[in-house]
Amino acid sequence: MCITFLYTNPSDKSYRYKLVLINNRDEFYARITLKAELKESSKNLKTIHGTDIEAIEHGTWLGLSQKNDTIRIGNLLNVAGETKKHNVKGRGGLVIEYINNTNSTIEEYNEKLLNNHLEYNGFNFLSIEIKRKEMKIFNLCNVDQSFQKIPFGYFGISNSPINQPYQKATIGTQKFKELLQSHENSEKSIFIDSLLNFLKCEEKHLPCQELARRRPDDAHIFSSIHVKHTFAQYGTRNRSIVLVDHHHNVDFIEERMVNENPENPIWDRQVFKIAGRNPKVLEYLISKARILNILKAML
Repeated sequence: MCITFLYTNPSDKSYRYKLVLINNRDEFYARITLKAELKESSKNLKTIHGTDIEAIEHGTWLGLSQKNDTIRIGNLLNVAGETKKHNVKGRGGLVIEYINNTNSTIEEYNEKLLNNHLEYNGFNFLSIEIKRKEMKIFNLCNVDQSFQKIPFGYFGISNSPINQPYQKATIGTQKFKELLQSHENSEKSIFIDSLLNFLKCEEKHLPCQELARRRPDDAHIFSSIHVKHTFAQYGTRNRSIVLVDHHHNVDFIEERMVNENPENPIWDRQVFKIAGRNPKVLEYLISKARILNILKAML
């Protein structure tokens, strides 16, 4: 189980961020996972993501990349209650593949994935592409074979198709909206702490018919944003925040549980930053490019 809440507003610069994404990753406490890392390739591509070591693909649930003026974010959530297929590809490799694939558009990547949807167990794949003057957000679900463009604003998704949402995703989205509106003028550190506290919420959102249908035996345990299934040794073990401002400065915050005791958890926090382009420098480069084009046309 996992849950993601998203706010996007690329054009209104009165709010400091064009994107706010928060995510809880739920997994078995003993599953071996590497903490998030910031890497830079020889192709000027920066990536940030954790790594699921137990999966053969060494994939991830949430990843981000930045190259020049393009930022890509991929987020994978499994769809619960579906018949599990054997001898299929691991889903975690999808995020890695998407954020590293700079040769195809976001639409082309999703179209290819939709054509190959039977090769994987059930998932929601949330893909985001941010450029200087545009932003695109899509969700692909291979269970109902839907590929939908997500409108700007507030959005929440968990482990069911988006047209069959869990109560915790629906109610949580409204509370997420209220939280962001109440912290419009807060210091960044206070804002980040408030988002992390929101992800710690153990309030049950019941009744939930969709969750009861998909998890009939333990729906009550999975009805909260923060999950703690002590008997199964399973629950929320990673909390992540992604912030992107209007100059493409990126903050990636990860809190991860480093022990296997949900009653007395030990959490480790790390923060990554990727600098965007200075708007004055960017304006200069654009003006220079225009002048060069004019000179070329005159020759």
